[in-house]
Amino acid sequence: MPTLRARFDVVVIGAGVAGLWTAARLRAQGWSVALLEARALGSGQTIASQGIIHGGVKYALTGKAGRASAMIAPMPEVWRACLENRPGCEIDLSAAKVLSEHQWIWTAGGVGARLAGAAASKVIRARAERVDADDRPAALRAAPRSVGVHRVPEPVLDPATLVEALSRHVGEHVFLIDESTLEPGIGDGGEAVIEVKDTAGAPVELRASRCVLCAGAGAEAVLARLAGRIEHQTPTMQRRPLHMLLARGDLPDLWAHCVGMSAVPRLTITSQREPDGRAVWYIGGGVAETGVERDEQAQIEAGRAALRDALPWLDTSRLEWSALRIDRAEGRTPDGSRPDEPVVGDAGAFIACWPTKLAFAPAVAREVAARLEHDNVPRRAHEGDALDALQRPGVAPLPWREAGRTWR
Repeated sequence: MPTLRARFDVVVIGAGVAGLWTAARLRAQGWSVALLEARALGSGQTIASQGIIHGGVKYALTGKAGRASAMIAPMPEVWRACLENRPGCEIDLSAAKVLSEHQWIWTAGGVGARLAGAAASKVIRARAERVDADDRPAALRAAPRSVGVHRVPEPVLDPATLVEALSRHVGEHVFLIDESTLEPGIGDGGEAVIEVKDTAGAPVELRASRCVLCAGAGAEAVLARLAGRIEHQTPTMQRRPLHMLLARGDLPDLWAHCVGMSAVPRLTITSQREPDGRAVWYIGGGVAETGVERDEQAQIEAGRAALRDALPWLDTSRLEWSALRIDRAEGRTPDGSRPDEPVVGDAGAFIACWPTKLAFAPAVAREVAARLEHDNVPRRAHEGDALDALQRPGVAPLPWREAGRTWR
């Protein structure tokens, strides 16, 4: 087949929340942008996220706010402006579904004082407010008085509708590619060259002033193929795996963290409703981090035990369970811990981005746009009709709606 060719100002690889937000922002600022995705929009970390727009409280459970809290503190307000489509907001996200305007934190022994310390911090903008029994969510209403329940005004979103809302701002240049054929390169003028085949096997060559890598672990693979052809030091990546849990049945809605003496919540629960009315609880937190070494059955048993321990007043005996593994791809830190902020690194004409958290997607897009402005990347209309033959990806299903998922 003849090679199809096109030129853009920027090519973005990876259509998760960071890639979609970045592509949308760059288009709004006048650059021509092509967005490439190997599976479906939101595939991987975005669709498997819990949709929580963190504002720093969770990271201050040690009783004091550190750099992580300070860096993420402004994010909920940025998101709310977009969700409400306020004048001057970055992107209209009013079509995204807000599952809850706030989250809950329920505590055991001695944690209340640490939350009070977090609420007193000048860094954190979302305060943890203790609520009386009548104001608690249904799942926590029967908890004894010794259990403290706090409300935190940090929203929780449906990742699928968020992806749909973002994709509306990217335009028609979103394309499905065969990831195994992707070959990055550097042109004679220093521009990024992306060679790939479409799903029908036709070779395609894209050229751009910059290529932005927002593909999670896929960014590492692209950078590896560029080894030896880039003068700049290549940014590096780390993986922090999770073994998430799903529980469905006759359950109340809940968006909450169960915290103990550790800085990591014992459980983080978000929920959605199935068409038949059953609730699905999506469970992360400490049980997902420690469950990496457990097989699926052992992880489900650990999840059952953790839920009984955290919610002994709630009947969870008749739930169906499933589990899934997620690799969190992040910028590398010296000790392997979670980065405090997004990691954006230059590799010549390539910019590698790892947002660290869903909430940081606007910060990634802002940083990429600032680098293009600093480097005086010109704004030109795209050239070539090569992409007319490429297919457009759909939106990835939520984890509990994936074909072939088994329940126990």
